[in-house]
Amino acid sequence: MTRTNRPVGVTIVAVLLIVTGILGLIAGILAIVAALAGAGAPGHLVILAILAILAAVLNLVFAAGILRGNRVARLIVTIVQVISVLGAVASLATSPAAESVWGHILNIAAPVVIILLLWAGEKTKAFFAR
Repeated sequence: MTRTNRPVGVTIVAVLLIVTGILGLIAGILAIVAALAGAGAPGHLVILAILAILAAVLNLVFAAGILRGNRVARLIVTIVQVISVLGAVASLATSPAAESVWGHILNIAAPVVIILLLWAGEKTKAFFAR
């Protein structure tokens, strides 16, 4: 089997997933600590913390898959990004306040860039085809 070099765009997506995963783990752990310290509604906070940790672990798993050229990881990350774009568009439609427009634009543009990095270019197609 021929080894295809990983395209830079694919590496960028994986790094973004890794950073997001690490930040999610930190947020989840801090939320559990806050719940144990009595901040807020402990039951709800623990549930949110567990969900944050689960999402973070999934980000790390999908990042590893992307780095290896796993087509399933690529597809799942793409689906999540499409859902993110749809949510950002819905958010823009429901709260188009001028001060938040740039945030909405970023929330739409970032997932679109990730999708393009995962699907555009011959090197990327070859990397995931192996």
